Amino acid sequence: KNSISNLVVEISAKKKYIPINEQSIIEIYNNVERNTDSVVDINISLLEELISSNAYVKQAELYLSIDGNLNILVSLKTPAFRLIEGENVIYTDYEGSILPKLKGVDEKLIVLTGDLDIKNDTNLIYILDQIDENENLQSLVGGIHFDIKRGYIISLFDCSVDVYLGLKPVLDLKKINMLVAFYNFLLTESNCTYCSGINLEYDNQIICIK
Repeated sequence: KNSISNLVVEISAKKKYIPINEQSIIEIYNNVERNTDSVVDINISLLEELISSNAYVKQAELYLSIDGNLNILVSLKTPAFRLIEGENVIYTDYEGSILPKLKGVDEKLIVLTGDLDIKNDTNLIYILDQIDENENLQSLVGGIHFDIKRGYIISLFDCSVDVYLGLKPVLDLKKINMLVAFYNFLLTESNCTYCSGINLEYDNQIICIK
């Protein structure tokens, strides 16, 4: 929280690698303020529009408090996934907004490939929710791919193994425990060479794909 005379700036979800901070917001304010007589005369809508035009800003809210402070509340778009387009890596947030190239982003962000709709694909959202709620999956899953014939396929970090979930994926706790147990077997007993894929579509068994 930065206060400069009658200006208060707050930024939520701030990350070191996102090139926007309190000072950059203040500079936008100063550019507008130079052309006005007082803070009361500032075109708040224009200032809000200028701040929101930044590619990293998700939402900007501005209001004057009764004590004369101009409050600027800014929330940022946070990279959640990596998209592979040809040889390029693109970062996107949960709403599917494409973010400019960033340095220092967590390289363990899930990679999304195939014909996936981040905002409207309910199956994808379900898989992501299951990963987000389970620490084992968070440490295992490196990517999600969609194939029109095979359905949803997740890839694992440490093994070159694909996990097939099918067109109507079910990733409940029972299947997660089955996957973790079999994955540990692959690591300890076969150095990940036992199979190239795992079919997890069935309720009570894992089918290995050679």
